[in-house]
Amino acid sequence: RVKIGVAGLGFMGSTHLQAYQSVPNAEIAAVASSDEKKRSGDLSAIQGNLDPVILFAPLPVIREGVHDILKRAGVRGYIFNLGHGILQHTPVEHVKAVVEMVHEYQHE
Repeated sequence: RVKIGVAGLGFMGSTHLQAYQSVPNAEIAAVASSDEKKRSGDLSAIQGNLDPVILFAPLPVIREGVHDILKRAGVRGYIFNLGHGILQHTPVEHVKAVVEMVHEYQHE
């Protein structure tokens, strides 16, 4: 068996944890999180991030990135955010469009 440790249970950590749980011969040996609920397995409120560089792309590319994150999150209580804040010269229209995309997204 391969023992795996997961550091942090934000969006990516939770995604990795779920993936590791389906790997044969893998054992989750440790989970590092300061959140008691997350350590006990409650991942109902997680947050994740969109690479801020994508905000320079055309709107259809941004929409694809936003929808991909929201689809993978697939839970209520998800907090959508950017990975490292808004970069200088980011088009304001693209930031507003992301907010609209998140609000309009419908889970399948």
